[in-house]
Amino acid sequence: MRHIFNGDCACEAFRATGRNDGELLVWRENYLWGELPGPDTPTEEFLAVRARALARMAPEIPEAKILADLTAKEAAIASIRPDETVYLWFDCCMYDALLLARIFDRLNRLPAPPEVYLSCAEPVDFHHTRRLTPGAVRLGAAMWQAITSGKEAIDALLAAVDFSELPNLREGLERYREDIPDADGWTRTLRQLQALQDRGITGFDAIFQAQATYEKHPFMGDSHCRLLLLRLRELR
Repeated sequence: MRHIFNGDCACEAFRATGRNDGELLVWRENYLWGELPGPDTPTEEFLAVRARALARMAPEIPEAKILADLTAKEAAIASIRPDETVYLWFDCCMYDALLLARIFDRLNRLPAPPEVYLSCAEPVDFHHTRRLTPGAVRLGAAMWQAITSGKEAIDALLAAVDFSELPNLREGLERYREDIPDADGWTRTLRQLQALQDRGITGFDAIFQAQATYEKHPFMGDSHCRLLLLRLRELR
């Protein structure tokens, strides 16, 4: 079995249940930040671009270390055999929707995809999963293709595809679309941060806590928030 988690906290919580029935893999990425190369970009090039972006986001971590971690994760997916079972442990936010889309894209590229089970709940639920059909995996892969192709491709997918098997991913994709910068560089999240400051909310801790009130599913970590506040200064 392979168990894939949306972060170290979820992985540690899983370990605390006493289960040790397979390989554990934590998917550490933030596809909400930095460039996402197009869908036909070779994997090696894609990972190099992402490592550079994440190194700018977290300069205290060497870019080579980030690249090695990204490469190892992708290799772990590529090594999955058709007789294995994959469990995906995620929650419902936009951040996790993009993680799942990338993982589905990788799974869909395997010569013979394995059985896949998904738990998508807030918080992550280690007691309930459901087996996904091959069509659901293909849908998740199509979502990744749209994300890396731009707003028009996202709109086309949302208009044409039934997301009933992956409703949380549709919700995440719709929220992500709102964070694609407009012609002036503004996104929904940037406007929300601006609105908080207009209300007189100052200080990072206060802003970070207040921004979550705008969201159905909080998705933003403190590092991401700090970077967006810097971006906000550039736009004003």
